[in-house]
Amino acid sequence: MGHSTGTQNTTHYIAKYSKEVKDVEPLDFGILQACVSDREASTLELSPDEIEQSLSQAKKLIDKGNSNEIMPSEFCAKFFGAPINAYRWFSLVSIRGDDDFFSSDLTAEDHKKTFGKINKPLLLLYSGSDEFVPDYVDKKKLVEGFRQATDEKYWSPLSGIIEGATHNIGPQSEPGAQEKAISLVVEFLKAL
Repeated sequence: MGHSTGTQNTTHYIAKYSKEVKDVEPLDFGILQACVSDREASTLELSPDEIEQSLSQAKKLIDKGNSNEIMPSEFCAKFFGAPINAYRWFSLVSIRGDDDFFSSDLTAEDHKKTFGKINKPLLLLYSGSDEFVPDYVDKKKLVEGFRQATDEKYWSPLSGIIEGATHNIGPQSEPGAQEKAISLVVEFLKAL
């Protein structure tokens, strides 16, 4: 089960990594909780100019062979609140970066490269009141795009939006959101 940025790890592992690397133990299933776009979330904390400057800085470091160099704190502190290297920043914040799986402007073709390659049972729980999702994102349309790209034999019908749930389905969520998420996970696991 991946949460937030961990959903990218889970998606990558199921859709790509376990098929590309020999002798990698495959996962039996995947659960994605709070699969938000880091690229879109960055727009809530950084101005367009700051995003452009950060991507330019990251690209320069990558092009010079310094992809593991830590990004300037002026960018990291505002968004992730922790050090992050140039490659990871570029991967998360650039359009169609290596970890840009969940942005609302991605196309069905983009989703075929991730969700379309999933070959294990998948439960997707999208937080309906996720504070890291910009207001312009149509959550229902987004989740439907993920569903359409995923082979129906792997997409759990339990997948969907947990209304009133915050990003981590924590105490700020509406009453019942945590219980709803937990019951869906338990039901999904029982059905495997």
